[in-house]
Amino acid sequence: MTITLHVTMKAAHRGNDRKGLNITDTWRAIGGQLVEHRESVEPIDRSMRLFALATGGRFRNSNGVF
Repeated sequence: MTITLHVTMKAAHRGNDRKGLNITDTWRAIGGQLVEHRESVEPIDRSMRLFALATGGRFRNSNGVF
């Protein structure tokens, strides 16, 4: 199962796909048991990129929205 979210820090930015973060969570279950979980967080705008860098995030490429 995969869930993709668009998250913003300010209510005024909700619905604006140029602000905030893209988050994807993926789970895999076998026989009713969770066997794998992956999470991807991508900052979209400059302020979120700076926030991610300040809190330990790293950027490995300059790709756009996944």
